[in-house]
Amino acid sequence: MLFLLPWLFVRIPPIIDVPGHMGRMAVALAPGDSALHQFFSFTWVPVLNLGSDALIVALAPVLGLMGATWLVCAAIPMITALGVVAVARTLNPRGATALPWALLFVINWPFLYGFLNYSLTIGFALLAVALWFRLEQRLGLRAALFLILLPLLMVSHAVGGAMATIIIAGQEVGRREAWRRANWRLATARDIAIVLWPLCGVLAGVLAWMFVAPPTSGETRWLVSLKIDAVVMALRDQNIILDMGSMAAVLAVLVMGRRWGARYRNGTLVPVLAVASLIVLAPSVLNSAHHIDTRLVPIALMLALALQDWSEVASKRRRFVAVAGAIVLVVRLILTTASFVGYERSYTSELSALDQVRPGSRILSFVAVGCKLSDWKRHRLEHISNLATVTRQSWVNSHWEMDGVNMLQVRYRPDPLYYKDPSEFVFPERCIDMNVPMEQRSRRTLQETLTVAPVDRVDYLWLVNARLPSDYAGPPLDTLWSNGRSELYAVRQPVPFRADRP
Repeated sequence: MLFLLPWLFVRIPPIIDVPGHMGRMAVALAPGDSALHQFFSFTWVPVLNLGSDALIVALAPVLGLMGATWLVCAAIPMITALGVVAVARTLNPRGATALPWALLFVINWPFLYGFLNYSLTIGFALLAVALWFRLEQRLGLRAALFLILLPLLMVSHAVGGAMATIIIAGQEVGRREAWRRANWRLATARDIAIVLWPLCGVLAGVLAWMFVAPPTSGETRWLVSLKIDAVVMALRDQNIILDMGSMAAVLAVLVMGRRWGARYRNGTLVPVLAVASLIVLAPSVLNSAHHIDTRLVPIALMLALALQDWSEVASKRRRFVAVAGAIVLVVRLILTTASFVGYERSYTSELSALDQVRPGSRILSFVAVGCKLSDWKRHRLEHISNLATVTRQSWVNSHWEMDGVNMLQVRYRPDPLYYKDPSEFVFPERCIDMNVPMEQRSRRTLQETLTVAPVDRVDYLWLVNARLPSDYAGPPLDTLWSNGRSELYAVRQPVPFRADRP
């Protein structure tokens, strides 16, 4: 229940991508007469990325969209923590001394970034792993359950669902290899196949999806630099010293545990190595979905810590490691809770701008974001403009639209560049190579952006964490609101609305 504490102080989860999820679901849930339908369309398609979206849609009629989103986000850390504990108690019942350190990764950077479908699925995947081994004396029941559960996990999120299959298969293979080395029995491929055949439900689900899935056109790339960043930033949150120090302490626990006699027994090393290998092998970008490998680092470290068997280490050392991990965990949770209080104030202040916005209008939004280690603590306002779609049924230029990945389509396109994410981002000069011509760069300053953005084709200009440049020379604007950090302007004579797509 400790992981529920931060959520008690917020109304809107301060997770970077959550406003984008909420905006998309607002379109999905909009009644037929909503103004949103003139700006967007939403079509449910069979993508392997539906977990939190489906839950939010199911809960929204009862809790409202914001209430449903809050509940799902608050539940993810608790489900993940239960999953980690269940795996440790099932596969390492006597030696999970480093479990508090594993729990540090329950609130991890991929979750705080906003990969909700993946994070939710990982929590359920860990529970599924524990269930698989709890039912090893009831093979018929286990087979029946997992022929249903694994395809459901894949529909929730393909990578998260695959993790359950990989961990289970790795543990079964590793355990049989351990038996073989101990001369207890000779594990043949046939033996392993007999045990693992219920996992074929994943393959059947993927094949079925391939026949009905919409085509995708996104890029796929392997980037070594992002893989290194993924390890460095696994615990990224509020303070670079604490976060990097926590990661260093985690690695020290694993190394010192090895030196003191902690081992991976009964095949538990195989699933750890399998997930770690995927970090190297997985693309950084898959069909334009980013940070695929980044998402795997916390699960690999959770498994490495939870499955390392400390039962034969001296009791004083075990107590020290367990108590130190619990202290770091509590300190991080307190800091996260305090940060949530601050984010709630920030969100409330920024969203007061929308009181000045006419429902059903068009908003061009630009959010100043940072870069590099100096901006370690994110303001988490990157997608706050998407909430205009939720509360004011407005068009904004910050929604995701990727063929075959997202189900939202943007109908109003005032400019080929400025109609969807990431067109809302602007950067300080220190984050840009200013020697490269503007038209050849993906990053631009606010001053540069306002010289080409379609300000005349929207009703409002909303600058988040940014102020209008003193040399602004675009269409005439009227100041409506400012909180000292952000500003909202009305465009005096905007071009009348016309949908750009049927």
